[in-house]
Amino acid sequence: MKCKPHVCRPFSRSTVRQIHAILSGALDTAVRWEWIPSNPASVAKRPKQQAPRPHPPTAREAARIVAAAWEEDLQWGLFVWLVLVTGARRGELLALRWSDINSDAGVIEVRRSYTQRRGKGLEKDTKTHQIRRVGLDPDTLELLAEAWEAFGTAMARLGVKADPSAFIFSYQPDHSKPCNPDAINAPV
Repeated sequence: MKCKPHVCRPFSRSTVRQIHAILSGALDTAVRWEWIPSNPASVAKRPKQQAPRPHPPTAREAARIVAAAWEEDLQWGLFVWLVLVTGARRGELLALRWSDINSDAGVIEVRRSYTQRRGKGLEKDTKTHQIRRVGLDPDTLELLAEAWEAFGTAMARLGVKADPSAFIFSYQPDHSKPCNPDAINAPV
């Protein structure tokens, strides 16, 4: 057997940017430790990062996705609905608490994100480290009001008052912990 001849292929822009970041960081440390006088990577030209080109579902596809989610489970349907309406990330929606909804103002505040590392749940800042206020349409506000009412009814059956600091999406009866992010894979 004979090996195929080697063919050189250039690195992708993303790979070049990652390599530049690693080398630049190492050389910055070398400058800080006074091993070298300046960082030669600072004059290197990095390739520009391409603007993202998302492919969101069409209105018809989104309607089918939401309908299928509602048939599966009410909480799952609400989750998928909020993904489509707010554009929030999975961890951001899982960290939502009932107190983050301001029905009077018609907004939801995305304040934090929820993730799991090494089996431990962790609430942290959003990816951009900023609080976002997302305006909600009347239909979404109505869906959230119905979900709050259902949560209140479930809590009353347990002999407990519904707590506004409880998580909206939870497997726990009292909604004291959010859902495991690894178990949630939104179809959008």
